[in-house]
Amino acid sequence: MSQSTGVHKINSIEAKPGNQRLLMLTRDSIRWYHDVNSAMADNYLGSAKLSFIYETMKVPATQGKQNQAPLYAFLLEVSMHKTQKSKYAGRQTIILASESVLLRDQWLAAIDYLKLRANYDAYRKNNQLVHFLMG
Repeated sequence: MSQSTGVHKINSIEAKPGNQRLLMLTRDSIRWYHDVNSAMADNYLGSAKLSFIYETMKVPATQGKQNQAPLYAFLLEVSMHKTQKSKYAGRQTIILASESVLLRDQWLAAIDYLKLRANYDAYRKNNQLVHFLMG
């Protein structure tokens, strides 16, 4: 597994409500897994490079299962992602949810920061003038 900056069980709204997934955020990608065992084997359900995420958005809270606290969702729009079978696929909307507003906002902040950083690093790598100006 690649070095992670965040690993957390999070609810997948897409699959089945209340179905938790393991979400891993690294410096250059986000991956989602069935559980810890599949993460240890790097057998992901899906993966997207952060530079392919073109929108992140908070989604209104949804009610979980009966007698369960509301879930605070967020949406990721990606232009390209990898599927479980390591095949590239096109545009995808990924909707995930956490059990608190704070956790959702922390995930969005981390994703946005790392996404911007990945785009900046790619730009700097391809433009020598930026190296000269930035030292």
